[in-house]
Amino acid sequence: MVGFDSIIPPGREGKITQKIDLKNAHSGEMIKAVTVTSNAKNQPSMRLTIKVVIKAIINVNTSYAQLSKAQSTAEVILSTEKKDLQVKKVYFKMSNPGGGMPGSQASWQGDLPLFINFTMQKPDSVKADGYMDYKLKLTSTLEITEPKEGEFIIETNHPEKTQISIRGRLDK
Repeated sequence: MVGFDSIIPPGREGKITQKIDLKNAHSGEMIKAVTVTSNAKNQPSMRLTIKVVIKAIINVNTSYAQLSKAQSTAEVILSTEKKDLQVKKVYFKMSNPGGGMPGSQASWQGDLPLFINFTMQKPDSVKADGYMDYKLKLTSTLEITEPKEGEFIIETNHPEKTQISIRGRLDK
């Protein structure tokens, strides 16, 4: 979304504001462009380029995790500038509890979180970009009778990012 002063007298200054939705943006460089059209005879159209570097509060190396008897662990790398990152708890929340299927569990049971065991290895050093990689290992001892789709919720001690959500699956 772009906001701008609609009438700017010749020889004067105006203001252009570019709003960028960073909700699904990833860390790294982002380039956006805005084309300004005016009634100027020498240059009626001008392209302005905006270049920014986005630094995530916590980068997550995956967008999907799966735990099953065959694959009993999943590793997630959390990268952050925070020197004392801690994970408080990890749980799995189903996306469609019960699913309305005959014989499936009651929907209130599906709303209950399934707690996941975890260990976290702290980084040995700081990378050149100032981030540290924390290795989070997820394991489950749950007896799963039918596959469950949902999200792994990771609760942290980071004041700006207390919760991380990763799509996932628990399988038999």
